[in-house]
Amino acid sequence: MRTSNPISKGQLWVIGLLTVLAVWVLWNMDRWLTPAPRIAASPAPPPPVVVDSPPPAPAPLPPTPASIPQTPPILKVVTVPEAPDAFYERSLAALEQDADALEGEFNRFLVKGWLGEVRGSHTRRFQALWEGGMEGHAYPASQSAYDALLQRAEALRKRFQEIEATARKGDVLPGVRREARRKHRFDDPVWER
Repeated sequence: MRTSNPISKGQLWVIGLLTVLAVWVLWNMDRWLTPAPRIAASPAPPPPVVVDSPPPAPAPLPPTPASIPQTPPILKVVTVPEAPDAFYERSLAALEQDADALEGEFNRFLVKGWLGEVRGSHTRRFQALWEGGMEGHAYPASQSAYDALLQRAEALRKRFQEIEATARKGDVLPGVRREARRKHRFDDPVWER
């Protein structure tokens, strides 16, 4: 014979849940009933010290038209861009300084790092790097110096070609360009190859 349970499964579940809730409330009750600690108030700042000082200066009077200095009218300054001929000349002069510095380094390299000769006649000796005028080879310890010189020489030639292209676009006359190249020792055709 089966006896029926007076409490159903749903009711047992609710009773279990209420029991857990009651235990949690009892467990945390001491936290809720304990007063929070009081934070002590910070002391009041001391009263300001009064120092005898002179009375404030009177407010300045508003300017009158006679007291305002008269400024001369503003002139519009117009900057004139540099003439293409002057820009070309200045660019070649700067490139000449860099080429002379490379020439000095190249000559020191030939003494210390090159086994062989430089053939051909050029305005600057490092131009032999471009024309195959270097007979021999770099010492093994100086190969990186040789490569660096070659890269710098190529960079100079590229700058020269860019300056020439800019001068042509700026309508610098061929005779003016030819004379400036001669003056700054860039008249060797190897610069344009």
